[in-house]
Amino acid sequence: MSRTYKITGFNWLDRTQLKPHADAQLPMAPDDQMALERSIEEGGLIQPLLVLDKPDKLDGLFEVVDGCNRLDKSTDGKLPCVLIQCDNVREVALTCLGTGRKRSTGQRIMAYLEMHKREVVKAAELGAQKAAGNPSAVSRDTAQISGVFANFTSDAIAATLSVSKVDVLLAIDLLMCLEKKCTVPQRVGSLVTPTRELDLKDKADKVYFDCLKLTHANVMAGSTPIRRWKAAQAGKSTQAEGRTEIDYADLFREGLNHLRTASKHWKDITFQERGALVELAAKVGEILPGDVKRVL
Repeated sequence: MSRTYKITGFNWLDRTQLKPHADAQLPMAPDDQMALERSIEEGGLIQPLLVLDKPDKLDGLFEVVDGCNRLDKSTDGKLPCVLIQCDNVREVALTCLGTGRKRSTGQRIMAYLEMHKREVVKAAELGAQKAAGNPSAVSRDTAQISGVFANFTSDAIAATLSVSKVDVLLAIDLLMCLEKKCTVPQRVGSLVTPTRELDLKDKADKVYFDCLKLTHANVMAGSTPIRRWKAAQAGKSTQAEGRTEIDYADLFREGLNHLRTASKHWKDITFQERGALVELAAKVGEILPGDVKRVL
């Protein structure tokens, strides 16, 4: 990230002179909020706020770029403020989130993806186009991308942040679901199941998307681990909508696709495991519908 701000001074500003900038308000987990509140009650505000050095022309208040939660938990008195000039408030706020001392892997990755959203989305789209046999996948292993977007592949991002590529791919899935307004993709090895575009005029789809935004907020806050976001999304959607009717056709189709993929790697399965799988296949064969049995 190119530096888009500079420090211009330091001042003690009264709590009543400050307000959070609209682009700088980021979620914080409830337990972290309680810990922050206790810390400020016991020792006051130790870490200075990052504040724009020019007040808002509409109300005369100085806008906080980093430290909105600290501002919220501070009741009164003078607060230490580092004054800055800034071109991109959101970028600075996300940078501060991604480089803080107590940050989850999901927070760090999602903050980075948000800062480089345009490039990451484009790299994921190019990766989807290159994906053999599944060009419509929402996000893919983007390691084959070259050129200007090569720095925003899953491999490149994992190396930059020193995190697992698995976590980066999960984070890209979440970002793409929000950007493309679609259902959650499921990964099976190198394969990605197709997604469905959401119709936000449809009540159920609107609820699903609202739950998706809440899941994203919880990952950004650190309360939902990046490796649990899909399970969390499924749970939220079920709770919000009530248990929806199961699409057994889709379930059967997905099962057959998984079976086809696994069958290609039968030689990679140990003989001991093959025996148990053959027994299971025999039991499944007993309950298969007649028209399915005839084509097998």
